[in-house]
Amino acid sequence: MIDWLLVLPEELTVEFRRELRNLKWKKRMPYITNIEFLGRQEGRVQTLREDILDILEARFGEVSYALREQITVLSDESELKRLHRQAALTTDLLAFTHGSAAFESA
Repeated sequence: MIDWLLVLPEELTVEFRRELRNLKWKKRMPYITNIEFLGRQEGRVQTLREDILDILEARFGEVSYALREQITVLSDESELKRLHRQAALTTDLLAFTHGSAAFESA
């Protein structure tokens, strides 16, 4: 939003773009807006959710609707990464959900 609100005079806009281009080449890092960053983060979260469900289905067959819903609402990337590892290592679905803070409230 700041990108849309901040309006620079033409000469400063040209200078800013030149400096930004120089920084991109020096750092080899593309400039992304906050919206792009949040979109990428949400994409990673969604991929983790899908990967967890894929692993559970491959290992144990059909995953219940209730468990799907519980996984779908999770948004903490570090918790999802932990659950991803747990899905790969768990002995069964009950062990996967038992004792996990992510599923205690259900």
